[in-house]
Amino acid sequence: MKSLRDIIMLYHSISDESYEKLVQILEVKEYKRKTELSNSNKFFILKKGFVRSSTSDEKGNIKTGNLLSESSIFTSIKTLPLNNKKSSLEIKFCCMNDVILYEGCFIKFLELTKTHHNLSLFYNRTLEAGIKMIIDKVHMLAHLDATGRYLHLKSQFPGIENLIKLNEIASYINITPIQLSRIRKKLYSV
Repeated sequence: MKSLRDIIMLYHSISDESYEKLVQILEVKEYKRKTELSNSNKFFILKKGFVRSSTSDEKGNIKTGNLLSESSIFTSIKTLPLNNKKSSLEIKFCCMNDVILYEGCFIKFLELTKTHHNLSLFYNRTLEAGIKMIIDKVHMLAHLDATGRYLHLKSQFPGIENLIKLNEIASYINITPIQLSRIRKKLYSV
């Protein structure tokens, strides 16, 4: 498990003063599997575990957007300042196993970025990482078949089937649990 300082350094280095200011607005929280994280004006830094971002379609079916693992930094799109326009997209975050994370007020963080340039750069790098994650997911869905998507996921997260449920894996790679079962049978019966 990485320390908070180590996680931050994955994105951008910050001064000791900025680090102390950031630590002051964060709390360490532990949540159990299936806990839905509150999206209201909060941001999260994942220390341990997996979190799923998801949306629901008009029939109420839950669709997994992304899997967030250790060292991921995330917030709801509704929290982001989008020229005072509110997003109608409702993204939920749910703990896929027991997690430990740092939780902070996003508004307070944005205030810190105004007076601490290196925190502003850190924020930019986290946004870039989020964009890259979205592009990678779109590329995976557009260019790989179901088996390729499963193998790609396993290369990103070795042993993931021991950490989260198979139906959640199937949802992430946009196939049914039955399809995933067939792929796994074919791959592991050799």
